[in-house]
Amino acid sequence: MKVQSYSKGQWIEDGKETNLVSAVTGDPVAQLVEADLDYKGMCEYARQKAGPQLRSMSIHERAFKIKFLA
Repeated sequence: MKVQSYSKGQWIEDGKETNLVSAVTGDPVAQLVEADLDYKGMCEYARQKAGPQLRSMSIHERAFKIKFLA
């Protein structure tokens, strides 16, 4: 399984890959991508796009989204 980052409305797949190993068996369980993330840009995206969308939802809609992610 390859674990990707989702940033500013898109999946990031480029970067150095590192194996995530099981603490129990030592076997690889996933591949992590070390992406060069633009944290300032991510905050700006959240302020301009994600924040207004989140505020437009009811508490029940937000709860459903969180439950769907879990």
